[in-house]
Parts: sequence; C-alpha cells; structure tokens
Amino acid sequence: MTAATTWRGTAAANGDTPAGSGPITEARRLVAIEQRLLHAIQWMVFGGVILLTVGAGALSWEHLTHIAATNGHIAPRHLLFLFPTIVDGFMVISSGVVVRHALTDELGWRTWHAGCLVAATASLSVCLNIQDSTGHVIVPGWVLPGVAPALYMLGTELGLAELRLLMRKLRSRIRAYGLPAEPAAPSKRQVVLSVLAETGGRVPAALELLAERGVSVDRSYVYEIKRGNIGAGQPGPPT
Repeated sequence: MTAATTWRGTAAANGDTPAGSGPITEARRLVAIEQRLLHAIQWMVFGGVILLTVGAGALSWEHLTHIAATNGHIAPRHLLFLFPTIVDGFMVISSGVVVRHALTDELGWRTWHAGCLVAATASLSVCLNIQDSTGHVIVPGWVLPGVAPALYMLGTELGLAELRLLMRKLRSRIRAYGLPAEPAAPSKRQVVLSVLAETGGRVPAALELLAERGVSVDRSYVYEIKRGNIGAGQPGPPT
C-alpha cells in the first residue's frame, strides 16, 4: 500500500473529500427521488383513469340497458346488453382511431369521420343517460330502434377505410423493398397485333390462332385493327 492510498483512506474516514463530490452525490440522489416520484404519479394517474373509466362505463351501461328494456322492442331481453355495447363501444373505438391518427400524423377525412362518430355516440349516450335518470324525453322512442343499423353502417365504413389505409401501407412497404411489380395484362388489341405479326397478317390464320389461345374476337374487329395498323404508317402484311 502506497502513501497516497493511505492518505485517501484517512481523508475519506475523516470526511475530508475533494471539493465538488458532495454536491454531485446530492444531485444524483435528488434525481433518483424525482424519477421514483414521477413513476409513482404516472401509475396513480393510470390506475385512477382506469378505475374512473370503468365506474363511469358501468353507470352508463346500467342506464342504457334500462332504456333498452323500457322503450319498446329495441332488443330481446336476452340481448339487451348489446345496446350499451353498441353505443358506448363505438364511442371508445372511434376515439382510439382519432388518437391513432394523431400519433401517426395521418390526419384526414377518416379522422373527421371517426371524430364525428365519437361526437354522435357521446351525445347520444349522454342524452339517454339523462333521459333514464330524469324521465324527461330527450331522444324520441321511435329513434332508438334506428341507432343500431345507423351505427352499423357508419362503423362498417370506418372499418373499411382503415382497411384501405392498411393495404396502401403494405403496398408501399412492398415497393420500398424493391420487389418487382406484377406485369400488367396485355390488352386485346395488343394480343391481336401480336397474332397478326405471327401469322404474317393473314386474318383467317390469326382468327384460328386466337381461338386456340382462348381469345374471343370478332372478324371485323381484327380487320379494323389491321387497317388501323396500316393507316398508322406501318407496313401491312398481305391478307
């Protein structure tokens, strides 16, 4: 053990540490405490949001189920749970679509569609909850049976729009990988011109060859293509 090592050990034991090491240690301790507090606050907020959302959803579920049970034949008794599921479920799903578009910077008409669906279902849910609690008619009874088919139509369109967006993303990724695109099928005119070139411009032979290949064309159509090919300045083969 050297003299310098002995001196550092003695200084540390006596509390004579180098200047500046104390504030750094204290700062690190405060940062660790701050991180632990932030994590605790985040979990408290997250748990509180889940708890309050579940509670509010349960109350709304009860009111909407009672509305469905006491207003005509909205649904059979064993399917009453579907009415609150449809109304509040579409509100939650559409809100998720709006949030996803905002996070991915894909704002467009699909976002407006989902946002309007959120506003409509949220307003309907609020009005029906108030109506069931107070007995004051806000939404007429003849409107309630039309809620399910209307949301079915709007939700289907929203789902198809999201599916189209997903398919476009997949195609763009395929192109980004440089995979060759599928060649476009030749038009009937191109097929006829190719067969005329193979048969030396003889229309009867071209018709026979087209029939063998499963291409159905009219004789006059073949003659028209042949005349148009000659009129375009290209030499016409003998008939």
